[in-house]
Amino acid sequence: MSEEEIDIINNANISASSKKTYVYSYERLMVLTDNVPISNVSEKRIVKILKEAQAPANSINVMLSVVLMIRRYREQSIDLLLKFKENKLVRKMDIEKAEKNDFLQRTLPSYDTYMTYMNDLYKQKNWRSYIVNYLLITYGCRNLDINAVITRDKYAVSKRRGNDQVNYLYVTKKYVKFIRNHYKTSSSYGQKQHTITATKFMYAVNELLADHFEAPLLDVEEQSVGATIRGMTYNMIGEGGVYKVITAHYKSQGNINKLKSLAHSRGHLVDTQNAYYDISNT
Repeated sequence: MSEEEIDIINNANISASSKKTYVYSYERLMVLTDNVPISNVSEKRIVKILKEAQAPANSINVMLSVVLMIRRYREQSIDLLLKFKENKLVRKMDIEKAEKNDFLQRTLPSYDTYMTYMNDLYKQKNWRSYIVNYLLITYGCRNLDINAVITRDKYAVSKRRGNDQVNYLYVTKKYVKFIRNHYKTSSSYGQKQHTITATKFMYAVNELLADHFEAPLLDVEEQSVGATIRGMTYNMIGEGGVYKVITAHYKSQGNINKLKSLAHSRGHLVDTQNAYYDISNT
């Protein structure tokens, strides 16, 4: 393993979450190369290693991206690697994606089933899970978006609060304002705000907050947010599964405007939505 190569990743102009993923993939590569640094392995050898790797195509693609990053930084040749990606890896990714989407079409719950699940959470007075699932299915949120603080502090909506790395559910008598400052693509899309007046949601938030002026919605460490939210979703399908449910629902209705609205709310392009979350792509 090369500390210099890890520094190349950590100094790259990519998000913190991407750096974490790339470092993990680099460590996997080191196992495959017997700890020989990427810069010291020939293109031909790397292609052979990636072809034989027992891993999903998407994981191999991330490892390849790490290799390309390092070799470009070192100004080393990448022609064979790009040829491998274009001729072999892309096809493998397409096949695996089609197989996965076919499976999801048969196993993911319908939108109506999910709404019934949410209503049951409300009836059971499971306020926290109801709030989480409402935000997932209404705004297509990722896990990090929902790591929020419920507050009655009016400065949560202004710069006077002094913390632009916290998400809020700002509670008033007439509405709840969902404020996202800290989410995956915030550097590209900036702060997002949604004013929620749905009676059930407002009641659930007020019941969970009770007599407190402020309280965390999840009350877990950031690294545990994903597992916590997955445990609250129907059949533990997680936020990605929920987003696929709502994407399939509105696509079946031909509701293009709603699909565009969801993509904007989530903070990504419609093309990304179609490529990664439309399970009809089989």
